[in-house]
Amino acid sequence: MTMFFEILFDCLQDVVLRGLPSVALVYLSEKRLPKEYRENSPQTLWPVLIPVLGLVWSVYVAWLWHSSYRNALWVSKKHKLLKVWSQSLKWGVMTLLVVWLVAFIGLQLEWTTAKVVVALAVTACSLLLVWNAALWIYVVGVVEDVREDIKPQEDEESLVRIDGLKMHFPVKGGIFQTAVASCKAVDDVNLEIKEGETLGLVGESGCGKTTLGKTIVRLHEPTAGSIRFKGVELTSLRHAMKPFRRDVQMVFQDPAESLDSRMSVGEIISEPLLIQKIGTREERRERVEDLLERVGLPKSAARKFPFEFSGGQRQRIGIARALAVNPDLLVLDEPVSALDVSVQSQVLNLLMELQRDFGLSYLFISHDLAVVKHVSDRIAVMYLGKIVELAAADELYDNPRHAYTKALFSAIPIPDPSAKREHEPIEGDVPSPIDPPPGCAFGHRVSAPKYEESVDREIGLKEISPGHWVSDCPCCVD
Repeated sequence: MTMFFEILFDCLQDVVLRGLPSVALVYLSEKRLPKEYRENSPQTLWPVLIPVLGLVWSVYVAWLWHSSYRNALWVSKKHKLLKVWSQSLKWGVMTLLVVWLVAFIGLQLEWTTAKVVVALAVTACSLLLVWNAALWIYVVGVVEDVREDIKPQEDEESLVRIDGLKMHFPVKGGIFQTAVASCKAVDDVNLEIKEGETLGLVGESGCGKTTLGKTIVRLHEPTAGSIRFKGVELTSLRHAMKPFRRDVQMVFQDPAESLDSRMSVGEIISEPLLIQKIGTREERRERVEDLLERVGLPKSAARKFPFEFSGGQRQRIGIARALAVNPDLLVLDEPVSALDVSVQSQVLNLLMELQRDFGLSYLFISHDLAVVKHVSDRIAVMYLGKIVELAAADELYDNPRHAYTKALFSAIPIPDPSAKREHEPIEGDVPSPIDPPPGCAFGHRVSAPKYEESVDREIGLKEISPGHWVSDCPCCVD
């Protein structure tokens, strides 16, 4: 029986892969083009060739301009115009393919209406060409008018400024897997990171800390909002994003998973240099050796593979890789959470030493509140995709104002067996980011008495003292 199915499969394979294409080629080759197209002279083919070549040229050039002007349109908040232009370019490519398909099939099969169909297709191409050209000219004029307003300006106060940042992931369902809802992982976040500063980001699991970090380095495409790095808007950059990746790097939480086990340590650390086309092979080798020594590993480690190292050593390799291109900002996603306590102190001391020597800025994401206080200049508390409190580290620990911040700090263990602290676990469950409650999410969770007052209120951050911002919520703030 098995042999029978093998023979049947071979026969079907011959029919599908050999027989049908042969029949199709014979059939098409016996069909002749209409008489006026047999000579293939320019006089007979110009109605098809000229509009098609013109469309190819216009779509190609317009796409280049689209890539260059996309950032300008986004920053100047011309979102509708940007959407219309994108759709026009997509329709231009689709129409180009349809014209070629219609012309080829119509002429090969000797349709009696082939001329009419080709003429209609050529007309459509010509109209689309005119439309794209007119839209192109209009976009250039709009960008020239707003060029001075959107010109990048050096931000003397902040290295990174985030305004209204949102990262919503579509939740798909149904037969056609269409978006039926969205998971609001990051929802209207405003932050700034100054040069040489460490900004700590704390919150319970699932509140959106890692997603915020990945969105800042553009591993996720933000849904809305603004990310300005050294005055330049990053949210709409595509190909032009590559130079900025030299200035913004990330150290991931799991050092074992973030390192390619098939590459040697030297190849891992030098890979960013290869991508950015920095230095010769000898210069890259010397750079790798210098970085390994800088993070406390021997030069011989460059010839080894990640599985030959401990967890702390692998995290040092990840830090060396991030430092390879001399970045200004490092996003540290729980860099010590998977390490032993003794190794944690070594890595933290290394990070603080590197910051002092190179003037780095850190976004330090962690669950360990004691570690965050030790390394951070300012701390932001995040809950369900929103920042609920932001202040200097000492100020936040001495004078927490939001109920969620107080609950987090009350859970910090005291290294004194005789000391006692009143700690009440947070009641209720974390609301779903797919369907968050109206008003204050934390007030809804703990059934705060004044929760109803927050339902119809627009809640944002309010400065209650110099540098101390807290959610303007009537049910969670004293």
